[in-house]
Amino acid sequence: MSERESERTRAAESEEVSEPAGGENVSRAENRRKRKTRSFGVESKSFVLEMEERRGKTLITITESKKGVSSWVRMGMFSVGLFMEGLHQCIEDVNEGRWEKGWKEKGRNFSLYLYSEGQRRQGGMVGDGGGSLSVG
Repeated sequence: MSERESERTRAAESEEVSEPAGGENVSRAENRRKRKTRSFGVESKSFVLEMEERRGKTLITITESKKGVSSWVRMGMFSVGLFMEGLHQCIEDVNEGRWEKGWKEKGRNFSLYLYSEGQRRQGGMVGDGGGSLSVG
């Protein structure tokens, strides 16, 4: 297997448990239930997915890093469902040309897009005010 192929198939999972913030008296087991982190790599990029419960709501943060530069997006569960649906669409219809999906959550606009090769953007997700994450 070539080095490039091994980079593409590289997937390292890790789980981190956060420490209680602000001196809260929270047990490690309870804290573990509130925040889970997973990471994996694709080619030269690394991705970190973090799920966190805050005030009874679940938030997902996706961070992309490459050569010391990071970008991130934070979403609620509704947006994660639409994101996954769009990701599957991008994977299945990669040769279909341009595809775009947009949605709104808590006053923020998000869009997931895929452009065929040779067009300006290759694929990605953009959220206003919270960073961006490229998917392709």
